[in-house]
Amino acid sequence: MKKYIILLIAAAALTQVSCNKNLDPKVYSSLTNANAFKTESDAMAAVTAVYARLKGPSVGDNYDYWTVRHFALTDLTTDLGHCSYGGDPGQLSNVQWNSANGLIAEDYRQIYKLIADANNAIYNITPMTSLTDAQKTQFLSEVKFLRCVAYMDLTDAWGPVILATEKDVAAANFTSKPNVTPLADVETFMINDLTACIAALPASYQNNGIYSSNDPGRATKGAAMTLLMKLYMRQHQWQKAADLTQQIMNLGIYQLYPSYKGLFAEANKFCSENIFSVLSDANVNGTELLNHFGPLNHPIILNRWQYYAVTWDFYNSFDNNDDRKQ
Repeated sequence: MKKYIILLIAAAALTQVSCNKNLDPKVYSSLTNANAFKTESDAMAAVTAVYARLKGPSVGDNYDYWTVRHFALTDLTTDLGHCSYGGDPGQLSNVQWNSANGLIAEDYRQIYKLIADANNAIYNITPMTSLTDAQKTQFLSEVKFLRCVAYMDLTDAWGPVILATEKDVAAANFTSKPNVTPLADVETFMINDLTACIAALPASYQNNGIYSSNDPGRATKGAAMTLLMKLYMRQHQWQKAADLTQQIMNLGIYQLYPSYKGLFAEANKFCSENIFSVLSDANVNGTELLNHFGPLNHPIILNRWQYYAVTWDFYNSFDNNDDRKQ
């Protein structure tokens, strides 16, 4: 008992001594609504944050949206993909859609987080006076392209969705229940934005006056044209899609890689076939996802899980001489 009393007294003494010291922290910087979005680097950071949403935050041991989970709402839900695993991906593979499916809910959330970041960036960059006209046009065009990517994915999966824009930032009502916007109105909005992006974005970032490197993952004129072309195809506006395709080819930047197998080689992260890409993180996102794709009896990479594969009907539809089948 005496030992415990002594320890308690010693602890109390230490507490009294530490409380007498000056613990006020020295604040070197503080980001608030009053001092944010003042410089070019502020605007550039906001744009970069919107790009980062294509990866999304880590959920468990992998990432969301384009880098991992979005494939579940694309290839897996068609007659091309097949899942041998139960749970959420198995439901999508068997065309059993329900609101409790975690892959659907997570994809929906991450897409709208990108849209929210894009709207916030547009709202705050637009009135900035420290940017040149060229800088402001560049930053806003990149963000609007990314927002169109998000709305393309949303409307591909759900059709009519809630259309949120930068106009909703100032008058945000977090308790309201906004109405779903007709698909035609969302598409008109996307066409207007993408048309402006095509006119403003550079074909590449070589010798660019704003960015110091030719970043392969940055929005370009060709990327905006390609997204608009895909939208026209979805609308069955075949001539507009064909005209845009020819314009993309006329840029002289993109061409098919000579070897289909070489296209996916580790040494070939980017080539002239890439129009818009997002790099995965070799340490996190991409590693688990790749393990989901077989085959189980791979001669070099062992212990694959092979949750996902193409259907035999799709595989057999390729000619035996086709490089993709080999």
